[in-house]
Amino acid sequence: MRYGKRIAAGLLAAAAAAVLLTAPVFAEGSPEDVWQAMEEICMPAGMIQDMRNHFQNSEHDENGMVMNNEYHTYTEWAALIRQKGVEYVWSVIAAEYGVSPEDMAKYREKQEAGEQDAEPYTPSVRPDKPFAEMTAEEKHAYIDSLPEEERAQFLASLSPEERKSLIRQLDPEQQQEIAAGMAETAQELGMQVTVDSISDGEMRFSVRDRDGRLLDASGIGMTADPTGWDMTVPVLGGGLMTLAAFGGLCLLGIRSRKQEATDG
Repeated sequence: MRYGKRIAAGLLAAAAAAVLLTAPVFAEGSPEDVWQAMEEICMPAGMIQDMRNHFQNSEHDENGMVMNNEYHTYTEWAALIRQKGVEYVWSVIAAEYGVSPEDMAKYREKQEAGEQDAEPYTPSVRPDKPFAEMTAEEKHAYIDSLPEEERAQFLASLSPEERKSLIRQLDPEQQQEIAAGMAETAQELGMQVTVDSISDGEMRFSVRDRDGRLLDASGIGMTADPTGWDMTVPVLGGGLMTLAAFGGLCLLGIRSRKQEATDG
């Protein structure tokens, strides 16, 4: 009887080992994680669509893909994109509203991790109207009405549409910094993006594929759209050298600021 029990125990152990050996290996994220990360940091629809097209025609597997001649898992690509967002979106918004970008990033990390014990954030002060519909002055007044320890969390909890409405109302210098960061991020992902113009609350980009063909002209802050991002604008071929030069100046500007911060 004991001998039989030992045999049964051995069979159960072997079966358990077989299950472990044959259990599916979970993939390192998915392509959707990458598209979602790009949307979260407010990259224009044209850039996101270019990445989708590139994915269909580039080397990839269940765990990751090749972008800009580098292979990373989908989770790693998404993390890289979000980190770039911290550098050029969160930092600008934090400076505008007098909060810590580190605090904003901390709250965002908790949201992205989907912590089970983290309850959905609800502002302690109810706004009179949707945040995306507020003017710049109304946005400032509302955020100032929140307890100081709550402001970073509120800004971190904004939806992409609400962040877009906020960016649309920043001053040109702040928008230039964000535009430069977007162009730099797109370059790291293997895209060719030039900043066409920044004026009157609008940022315009030309998105080209890896062979230099124009894919889309995306705008950020178009007044025809209250959330202001996915509009198509004309691009004149004769002005491409000027546009590319402007994009280069934006990149030089943001890199110069980063170097100054490092040296300081």
